[in-house]
Amino acid sequence: MNISREVLYALECTHAAPAPATLVSGSLMCAWCREAKYIVGVIEYEWAAHCQNCAFKRWAGLSKHNAGVFATGHCRHEPAHVVDIEYARNPTATRTAEKFKAWQAGRQNAATG
Repeated sequence: MNISREVLYALECTHAAPAPATLVSGSLMCAWCREAKYIVGVIEYEWAAHCQNCAFKRWAGLSKHNAGVFATGHCRHEPAHVVDIEYARNPTATRTAEKFKAWQAGRQNAATG
């Protein structure tokens, strides 16, 4: 199974930006707004190409089209394989979201304490 090293972060401007799964705070450059925006959450569900015959799985973020491109590419290299496109929870993003929520809770406790 292909483990994603990057996840999608939800930004204050309502856009998303990819970045390493190790971030839980700060800001990222928004490609649409062309300026740094604060991280407000982690997007856990993404499109992915997932092979039924081997361990191939490629996360495609919010792009169903890119998941299809990944699936087609895998089928070109492995013509007998069956590749599905799915909208699923990225386990790496889920772990990062838990860290983000814990960081937010600690920040709120510090502000009220």
